[in-house]
Amino acid sequence: MSDVVLHRHREVWKQKPVLRQLYAEWYRDIVSWLVPGRTIEEGGGIEFHLAHGEWIDVLRRNTFEIERLIELQAPEDAKGHAYYADVTADSRTAGQGR
Repeated sequence: MSDVVLHRHREVWKQKPVLRQLYAEWYRDIVSWLVPGRTIEEGGGIEFHLAHGEWIDVLRRNTFEIERLIELQAPEDAKGHAYYADVTADSRTAGQGR
């Protein structure tokens, strides 16, 4: 990545205080879970997903008011797409790479 692009990305990042706060908190949590020694990264990157309750806790701690939680589901007749091998329209087969 060129210095110009990196600078542009940093400027955009500076304009997102809520997102910066959330990431700072997540990274503190992740660091607290690490054990001494090497960390092995598998696949294209480390994925970190908060559970719904944890999201609500983080958002409330950062002055958000949670009015309700809506869990979106794909329609019964939804079709998968090859690009999204790990995420299917049918949640019963998610992660099976069909």
